[in-house]
Amino acid sequence: MNLPVKPWAWLGGLVGLGCAVLWQVGAWETLERAAYNTLMRSQNLPVFPEKQWDERVVVIAIDEASIEAYGRFPWERSYYIDLLTQLSFAPPAAIGFDVIFSEPTEHDAVLAEEMMFGGNVAIAQAIRKDLEPIEVLPEFTAVAKLGHIVARPDPDSIIRKGISYIGDFPSLSVAMLEIYQDTLDLTLSAPDEELERIFFDIPEPVAQGKEQHHTLNWKRPSADFPTYSFSDVASGNLDPDIFANKLVLIGITATGFDPLQTPFELTPPASAVYFHAVMLDNFLTDSFLRRSPHILTLVALLLIAPATMFILTPLNLRGRLLFLTLAFVGWWTVGLLSLVYAQLLLPEIAPLGTILLAAIALQFYEQYEKQELMNLFARHVSPEMAAVIWQRKAEIFSQGQLEPQELTATVLFSDIRGFTKISEHFPPEELLPWLNEYLHEMTLCIINHGGIVDKYIGDGIMAVFGVPFARETKAEIQRDAIAAIAASLEMHDKLKPLNKSLAAKGLPQIEIGVGIHTGKVVAGTVGGQERLSYSVVGDTVNTSSRLESLNKTISKKGDYPFNIILSQATFQLIQNHYTTKSLGNMAIRGRDKAMQLYTVVGGQNP
Repeated sequence: MNLPVKPWAWLGGLVGLGCAVLWQVGAWETLERAAYNTLMRSQNLPVFPEKQWDERVVVIAIDEASIEAYGRFPWERSYYIDLLTQLSFAPPAAIGFDVIFSEPTEHDAVLAEEMMFGGNVAIAQAIRKDLEPIEVLPEFTAVAKLGHIVARPDPDSIIRKGISYIGDFPSLSVAMLEIYQDTLDLTLSAPDEELERIFFDIPEPVAQGKEQHHTLNWKRPSADFPTYSFSDVASGNLDPDIFANKLVLIGITATGFDPLQTPFELTPPASAVYFHAVMLDNFLTDSFLRRSPHILTLVALLLIAPATMFILTPLNLRGRLLFLTLAFVGWWTVGLLSLVYAQLLLPEIAPLGTILLAAIALQFYEQYEKQELMNLFARHVSPEMAAVIWQRKAEIFSQGQLEPQELTATVLFSDIRGFTKISEHFPPEELLPWLNEYLHEMTLCIINHGGIVDKYIGDGIMAVFGVPFARETKAEIQRDAIAAIAASLEMHDKLKPLNKSLAAKGLPQIEIGVGIHTGKVVAGTVGGQERLSYSVVGDTVNTSSRLESLNKTISKKGDYPFNIILSQATFQLIQNHYTTKSLGNMAIRGRDKAMQLYTVVGGQNP
């Protein structure tokens, strides 16, 4: 037997596939970038160990105070000579100039000599958008390493990735690390705990036309790097020992020059020299962020959606909201812990978005399913019954259809007396409106008392009280029988104003007969693959129909206020609630023994 695929499986699979495709085409990136910013800032929550920049990285800032002291930037190169002279008293491990030296000046030879003397200088080389470098003066290229300063911000202007190599051309930070590595012999006399910190990995060059990217770990605001004013250092106001064995970056930080937006510094921004400081820190501490493998993320997104639907399907609204809350908080916590303790940057928004979209899709599907279920019962049950049907739908649906059930129910049959004769003399274009108006009024009577209209059979109505759920107690079965009597009495009452209305239109009057019997029925879907309907079958249905047809015989034997015939089974359930009269034992077609029958002669007892 082929079992239908559960909605959580096929619908969850579709949602997961859609979310994986969105990941593949980069549709999640904008939100993932925002999550990156928040995660970076969250590293500094008090519950985590305090993050610090590597103390070996320092910045000498061309700040407002220096510009005020030396004049408008760019400066003549004698100031850089003064700076290098001061630094030579306690040489740094590496010096990086985030300053472009492409125009010749009278001091170039002396500055180049100072660089050569130190042997520890790297110079920035800018690269145009067409990847052509802006040439640095040959005096400096002969004595210093060159490093590119390419930084590509994301669409929101925040830099999240560094480029260590463009082909075989290193970045300024890598050039400084190469110098640092070349001068490690100077640190061999350092204490063992210091020696443990000097080993780091320098990336290898890549093929021409390729770039090697690293995801930056912005541990805290970039301005927290030790920063000293250029003028203070160059003028000798600071002890040069501050810079001994350090990696010193020299760049402009004055407002309006070379801005840098970071997860911590948007308005006002930081300065681009700190971008190279972060690169150095991440290399020295091996703290660049690792990302989960792309294929693993795709597989996870494919599985998250069906898993979410599987969990949510049996839960009520409160349970679903609780699950979503725990899922969001839990995954964010996992992402944050992975970042803080493993430098692993997990996707945040894509998985959470997939969970949310799966929940929304399930909600829409259930709404559709509910509508389909309601369509099945749409004009057959009261709104209250419809609500109960939906709440207990799992008891109804099985393997894609309504599960057959044996129930104890009360079945009501009614039809119009003399309908065949009326239809023979009634124009067809008037017959159906007349009949439909009658059926509408009678249906309302049945629905108002909790019954289900099973079917219309020409002018006949078959209604059932006690479906689609099995009644578990005698009291419940009794309530169904009482409701059936109440509905049949209301049907007779409704005929009075309806007949007045019909008479005013010159249309035939209506008289009905009703048969009611209580007993076992089998309820479920009836029909073929193309068309199914909910119905009940069994001897109780047949008996009720035959009781209804006996009204023609009974009406000739006595003057009864209502054309209603009850079986003894129904009578025993309602005898204390309605005034009834015995009709005696009567033969019923299809039964070997006569049945004791009753009719209703009065309204509900007080």
